[in-house]
Amino acid sequence: MASWTGDLMVRPVLAGETARFDHLLQEHHWLGARLFGSVVRHVAVLGGTWVALLGYGSAVLRCTARDTVIGWSDADRVDRLPLLAGQQRFCVLPQGRQPNLASAVLARSLARLPGAGTPARATPRPGSPVPDRPRGTPAARAGTGMPSTGR
Repeated sequence: MASWTGDLMVRPVLAGETARFDHLLQEHHWLGARLFGSVVRHVAVLGGTWVALLGYGSAVLRCTARDTVIGWSDADRVDRLPLLAGQQRFCVLPQGRQPNLASAVLARSLARLPGAGTPARATPRPGSPVPDRPRGTPAARAGTGMPSTGR
């Protein structure tokens, strides 16, 4: 039996669909439809029906959690900030509410962003430990291709 996820498609919103996207986002997302910066809009379609909306925009200049993990200097941040996208909206529409749909939509949407096939290369800060493999819970290993240890 085929899985419904095989029929799920995430694609950019066409120019003629922007008004529909904004209307649905305004109606169903508590923050409304306002997106800012260089915007990318995605729509998830299942069986010809729009089931989720995603909006990305320019990354914010400063984000302590991100900046700590990446370890960029102030100059590097200014130069490399255009390489990042900030997810501003993610809205599963009422007709799309089913188990695991949100995860499937997000994975497909992220794969469509420019540079998604390029591995991240963050330079570790001097003196920081560099593990030879990811550690922690199975969730921490998500996307690494490492099997879960079942702990």
